[in-house]
Amino acid sequence: MTGVTYEEVVRLAEQLGPLEQEALIEHLQKIAQHRQLTIEEREALLEAAVVDLGPVSPDFSFRREDWYDDER
Repeated sequence: MTGVTYEEVVRLAEQLGPLEQEALIEHLQKIAQHRQLTIEEREALLEAAVVDLGPVSPDFSFRREDWYDDER
């Protein structure tokens, strides 16, 4: 028996109607939720959550007093 390639699955999934595509997505998400992630997958998820906002302004302050106008 020969396997099906990823490209073939994508091509076939694109031929499904919108409701069938949603059902396929839900099915694949259920499968994915029930397996353990590898260390590499966990690291990739953590890296994906990182947002580089660029350099910090030289006049940035961590002091609460500089951020809020209250006298705590």
